[in-house]
Amino acid sequence: MMRKRKNQEIEENPEYIILDENARVFSGLQCGYHVFSDNIDEAKPLQGQEKFDFMKRCMPHLKIEQMFLDTENVGKKRKHRKIKISI
Repeated sequence: MMRKRKNQEIEENPEYIILDENARVFSGLQCGYHVFSDNIDEAKPLQGQEKFDFMKRCMPHLKIEQMFLDTENVGKKRKHRKIKISI
């Protein structure tokens, strides 16, 4: 999502994936529960810091972290796109 601030340039929210303490990736919700997978291809790319903050509040018992994705493909269709991770 792109946001435009008054008298400023347009900002882009970078995509990221969420990892838990066992290096499993967040792959979505199933029956209202957060699902983590060992397969990085199942990772669900997210945008917006508020989503990550919400997950941290919902699961205080689980240590999670963000891993930002390569931004060279921002704005392109996501279908059949491989996830590139920059560390």
